[in-house]
Amino acid sequence: MLLKMLISLSVLSTVINLTTSQSCTKKRRDKYKYDTRTESYCCAGYVMRNNECVSACVPNCPANSRCTNVNKCTCNYGYTSTTSIPRDIVCEPKCTAGCQPHSTCTQPETCTCDSGYERRRGDGICEPICEERCSEHAICTAPDTCSCVEGYKLNEDLKECVPECQYGCDTTTNTIETGGAAQSLRMTIDGLIFAVFMSAAFV
Repeated sequence: MLLKMLISLSVLSTVINLTTSQSCTKKRRDKYKYDTRTESYCCAGYVMRNNECVSACVPNCPANSRCTNVNKCTCNYGYTSTTSIPRDIVCEPKCTAGCQPHSTCTQPETCTCDSGYERRRGDGICEPICEERCSEHAICTAPDTCSCVEGYKLNEDLKECVPECQYGCDTTTNTIETGGAAQSLRMTIDGLIFAVFMSAAFV
């Protein structure tokens, strides 16, 4: 029994000696690699576009305008706003010289005739279009509307423009004696139709 104990102690002593002799003799060194990354963030009211912070407009600006400040839209060149409220602007084309009657500014410095009108001359005036040609002594004054010229009025029965008498027409019969010849002239009320009766006395 004693012998077994001595052998066990001897083995334990050997293990301790081996462990002590194999311990680390160099200091531990750790290596670290640092990775640097830069991230950019836009302040409130701005958004990132092409690596730059630009003003943000929410909702987006309407047609023919651009965002120039936080929630502020400005009309593009050649357009003007019809309201002073920055976020509610409506940009419409601007024609510096204005447009002629019956035409509208549709693009910057460009006037377009309204529906039913067209330019027929080089003066830029928009004239009405009458699909059916107006009758004699009448002109086209509005789209598909003909009106009698001055001195004429519309005869509803004939659908034509007929002369009108400013002071009315005399309906009596006048006789003029000329060199033995009698001439009788009779006119109708509207002054359109007249009959001439002539009688001659020969000597």
